[in-house]
Amino acid sequence: MEDVVYLVTEEKMRQVHKNEDGETIYPDDFGGIYQDGDHFVMNIVENNDQNAPIFPQQSATRRIAEERGVAVQTVKYSLNDLNEASREIIGRARNDGSTNVIYVARDDKNNKLEVGVSSTDESAIKEVTAQFSGDEGMLVFVMADEIVDDVEALTEQEAQNFVSAEADRAADSIYIYAPGDKIITRVTHYTNPISYSYYGSSFGYGLYTNRFGAFGFMMSGHTTKSDNFVYQKANSSADIVGTIRAENNTYIGGDWALATFNNATTTQYGGFYSAWVGQYVTAYGYTSGQRGGTVLKLNVNFTTGPSCMVQATYTSAGGDSGGGVFYSNSPVGLNRGHGTSGGVAVAYFTPASQYMGSSVY
Repeated sequence: MEDVVYLVTEEKMRQVHKNEDGETIYPDDFGGIYQDGDHFVMNIVENNDQNAPIFPQQSATRRIAEERGVAVQTVKYSLNDLNEASREIIGRARNDGSTNVIYVARDDKNNKLEVGVSSTDESAIKEVTAQFSGDEGMLVFVMADEIVDDVEALTEQEAQNFVSAEADRAADSIYIYAPGDKIITRVTHYTNPISYSYYGSSFGYGLYTNRFGAFGFMMSGHTTKSDNFVYQKANSSADIVGTIRAENNTYIGGDWALATFNNATTTQYGGFYSAWVGQYVTAYGYTSGQRGGTVLKLNVNFTTGPSCMVQATYTSAGGDSGGGVFYSNSPVGLNRGHGTSGGVAVAYFTPASQYMGSSVY
């Protein structure tokens, strides 16, 4: 099983080939991999031209699958095809200020690109297909809502009155945190440094960061910014549990923040898993608690929201933002928000593969 999971992380398939824009380029015949029940399936694009040469990396792709006992499914579109189409559609939607295209996501199980839209009228669909340079057969349109960020905005009084449950577990004034516990962030305004906003979100998970040479933890990026503090309750220097060292809440790179501990501790995790379609994950948040769900889509990019999200079936609500998402007791990401897709409630999280590199380590 570990060999298969290693394969699923796509490390074997990456070939660490980056284009000039820093985007990962996969073998030409690799169409992704997904979990179906208790087994994995690899999508391979077969060359229909009998006179064409067989590329070494193509034969290697099938050989890797066969060596690991992974089932092979013949598909039409490679991962490169789907990713390139995704960049084209979401890039145009953002440039044009589209109000119809909500997101574009990759469905590895069905070898399709899912376009979440606010309307499935013929004219609305044509807005996308008329300018699309690829094969329209790879596109599937579903009704969808914008992502709702699962952060809880607090008044200053609410923040001051908040006392975390972790205080009951504190020993020698050191707060002990676990994934999903409630934390408070006080964020200084860019235009008025003596004015603050307060947010309640969820503790992600602990880790050691070589970049800053300290023990720290991951949390939501859209509830804070660098050099701000994380509190067990607000406005008391004795209750500062962490200092934000790095964060990202832009279109590119997902949504995350890294803090180092001041007056707290937690279980430390040394590694992480990538996300894949069909993977069962467990999410933690102070509003929704512990709950599980299955990964549906990858590389979910919103027109007016975050990029690089993963879509899953677990529930999520205000306050759950930043809570850790796990697979097999190892981190796989951080919860971001929720919405609907095709009339079904879904959640979104930032995959750990987006930040567990030079940004953190």
